[in-house]
Amino acid sequence: MSARKGLSAAIVMLALCSVSAGQSKAPGEKPAPKLDPKAAEVVRQMCDYFKAAQGFSVDISRTLTLTASGKKNEMASTVHMAVRRPNLVSASWERSGAQVVPITGALVCDGKNLYVHIPLLKQYTADKAPADLGAVFSSKAAIPLVADAPIFLNNLLENNPYDSVMDGMLSATDAGTEEVAGAKYHRVKFVKADADVEVWIATGEKPLLLKAMLDATKSLQHVEGLPANAQIKLTIRFEKWAMNPDLPDERFKFVPPEGAQKVAGFSEPDEPAAIPPGK
Repeated sequence: MSARKGLSAAIVMLALCSVSAGQSKAPGEKPAPKLDPKAAEVVRQMCDYFKAAQGFSVDISRTLTLTASGKKNEMASTVHMAVRRPNLVSASWERSGAQVVPITGALVCDGKNLYVHIPLLKQYTADKAPADLGAVFSSKAAIPLVADAPIFLNNLLENNPYDSVMDGMLSATDAGTEEVAGAKYHRVKFVKADADVEVWIATGEKPLLLKAMLDATKSLQHVEGLPANAQIKLTIRFEKWAMNPDLPDERFKFVPPEGAQKVAGFSEPDEPAAIPPGK
């Protein structure tokens, strides 16, 4: 399989889930969501906590499973992420799966420029840095990698995280608390038009995400060529949280790897020679 075909296959699978997890884009008037007051309170506490934070670092592991005609395809990925307000980001992706070429990638915003690097293609892009963290992950330049942005984490980086998380939700329900490894977590269930989502949020003063599970099977009914019984599910785990860490400036610097070429977009032909960043 070629590098471009491997990249496309990965992005297509991940985009199916990201459409379900992201903000609703459907036109017309949206119905008022049915919000359990307890669930809304838990989500708002989490959103307020992240909104007040100046930065964090976290490791995220996720498994995307597509089942169709009795066959199961899995893609595992790991994301190492660090952010600092107003717009510093360092994120690296490692992806693998039985049906696609293993893919890695990096997104770095140093406050002035936003870089996206795909080692498999030996290419990177360089664009003007967006003004804030939410704009970094919603920018057009970040599309090749942001399809793999962990559910809710990009929403929590928006200027109004609660509104971003709740956008497009039909309902939110408190499913009680659950003990995991000696700690207690709220379980909140969400329903969207194209996905069902469940998240585990820590109780207490640090309402951090532990796990998220998304069933986007409903979204597949709009995808042509898939069997009627196709299913797509996503499981995400958040580990090694560090809130407001003392991150060195070097963490947010991008140095083009040897042999990597600067391109206007990854769909374009390779450039004849590498171009220094920012030029």
